[in-house]
Amino acid sequence: VNDYHFDRLLGVIDGELQRSGQEEDARHEVLVVLEPVRADVLGRGRGPADIAAGYDQSLLAWIGGDMTLEMVVEATYDRALQDERLRYHFETGKVRQRALRRKTYQYLCGVLGGPVQYTEEHLRPVHYNMNITDRHFDAFVGVFADVAVDVGVPLEAVAACRATLNGVRPDITTGWAVRGEAARDRRHDPQQETVFEKMGGVKGVRRVVSHLYSLVQKDKRVNVFFEGSKWQVVQAAQATFIMKALGGPVRYDGRPLSVAHAHLEMSDYHLDIFLEHWAKALKDNGLAPADVDDSMVTLEPLRSEILKRLQPEKDGG
Repeated sequence: VNDYHFDRLLGVIDGELQRSGQEEDARHEVLVVLEPVRADVLGRGRGPADIAAGYDQSLLAWIGGDMTLEMVVEATYDRALQDERLRYHFETGKVRQRALRRKTYQYLCGVLGGPVQYTEEHLRPVHYNMNITDRHFDAFVGVFADVAVDVGVPLEAVAACRATLNGVRPDITTGWAVRGEAARDRRHDPQQETVFEKMGGVKGVRRVVSHLYSLVQKDKRVNVFFEGSKWQVVQAAQATFIMKALGGPVRYDGRPLSVAHAHLEMSDYHLDIFLEHWAKALKDNGLAPADVDDSMVTLEPLRSEILKRLQPEKDGG
């Protein structure tokens, strides 16, 4: 169970309350009361030590010891490099890749009841500016669990490991959660300038988008999506869309995002790279880190529309 499932449950509850004739204030109060339960449902209300205390042996011993953990970590990283949801955050040079695998093993060893070599105090500053969301965290835990099952770890031990890993979620995702919440507060503050205004209006946005295209067209990982005879038309349409999304007084008459991207073999990996270049283009044009965060909070929710072709169709009826 992850945030997606809990949010869907809250949505169903709200829908039923609305259909039963409850006023908006009462429905809102119910959701406010239920929200704190999320931590316990998702295993975030207890730290690793609290969870481990409920078992007769350490989780490390239960899964098979050091060698099993090392094998699971290695295989998890291998799969993460093939997983379009995670690949962007795990794709590094060989030396750094080896160091990351070692530190992950050291951290998980301590979390699962073995010798403590790497703690959460190391994790928070490293991940703070990495824009890692619950979506990324859930994907990683899912891959870790799948690997553990494949190598023969008992299912109950896998479930215990998942609960334990959920307990360290805040150490990984706090950066984006805190920065994102601050950005949303600024965006809804009528006394704050919009990102569109901070970018310098129409001319400023066009300048940033032009720089963005110069970056993506040089990147072999994504430049295939920005080539062709009509790329200038696409760039102009994209600039208009971004102006509108960032609060500009413009009208966007282009195709819906899901339609415009339906024929492209684009994945989360490619979109993550695009957003990386977008952030760089903003910084290169003098925008402050807080302004970059503000724009990311606006653009990130568009992911589901851009990648709609990858989402499973809902059953009819």
